[in-house]
Formats: sequence, C-alpha cells, structure tokens
Amino acid sequence: MGHQMTTLSADSVIRREADLVMADMAGGEKALMSMGTGTYFVLNSVGANIWSLLETPRSVGSLCRALAATYEVDPEVCQQKTIAFLEGLRAERVVTFADAPIAHAPAEQVA
Repeated sequence: MGHQMTTLSADSVIRREADLVMADMAGGEKALMSMGTGTYFVLNSVGANIWSLLETPRSVGSLCRALAATYEVDPEVCQQKTIAFLEGLRAERVVTFADAPIAHAPAEQVA
C-alpha cells in the first residue's frame, strides 16, 4: 500500500528541513542544497521570499497573507499558487508540514 500525502490547507504549518544549506544569488534568487540527498534547487525571487518568510515555522494562511500584501495578488490565487509551490518543495523533502495550528498564547489571561 502506498503512502498518501495530505493536501496542504491554510492551517497547515510549514517548516524548513534542517539539513539544507542556502546561498544568495544574483537577482534575488537563492540556491538551496540538501545535505541529506545532495540535490540542489534554485528559487526565483518570489520563491526566495517564501523561503525567507519560512525562517520560523508558520501557517500557509499566514504566509499567503504576507505574500498577498507584498505582491498585490488576489488572496485566493496566492494561496493556490503558494500551496502548489510548497507541495513541490515537500515532494523534494525541502519542507515538512503538520496540520496542527501553531500554539499561541491566549489573548487575555484571567487572573
């Protein structure tokens, strides 16, 4: 029986893999190399921005809101394209995700 990957959602939390080395390139691009597999990737300026935003784990929804504000793109289109990009990175074992939301401190604490 094959392993089925769950589709990303706005609540999925994205994390970078730890065994990656990154280098800045001309034109805002970034090169990533997986020390585990020896494969490398070149991200264009938008992909490089996504990578920078993932410096700390964050939800797809949070990532898409930041991208939509930066690039003035329709939020739904942004989410569709971002999820496709992240699923490609996940397939190459560059990122991982979980369907659990990031734990936040309560907005108000009752004394």
